[in-house]
Amino acid sequence: MSRVAQQGGHIRTNLRLAFDGSVVIDTIVSNGADSRKFSTQARWLFDNRTLRLSGTQTTAWKILKLNSWSMITADQGGAGLPVRWTAFPRVNLKLWLLIAAAVLLPVLFALSLPRSKPSHAIADDPQYVLPTTSHQAHRQRR
Repeated sequence: MSRVAQQGGHIRTNLRLAFDGSVVIDTIVSNGADSRKFSTQARWLFDNRTLRLSGTQTTAWKILKLNSWSMITADQGGAGLPVRWTAFPRVNLKLWLLIAAAVLLPVLFALSLPRSKPSHAIADDPQYVLPTTSHQAHRQRR
């Protein structure tokens, strides 16, 4: 994703490069409350520090910096300003929902179980008889 502010407006470009060589470019140009969205599909090729996009138009950018989280590109002529691209990790929503369900279901099940009486309520109950074991009964007979 790249964001550029220009003359009171903003240009946000999402560049999605797939492993199969396809690319989707979504551009949103906004100026105040007015915004327009453009979407383009193309093919990408990376060779010798150059990113080439071929579609209805062909463009090439020099890659000035590239790591796992960001890329800085400049046009081949060097007349434009460098553009910083920031990578955002994809979130697998299904995986997170499964993890949340695995954590929450046992908790919800435990909360739905009937609760036992507190010990002071049992002790105050005149009909409650303390359980005796055979060892205790044997001791009391002596």
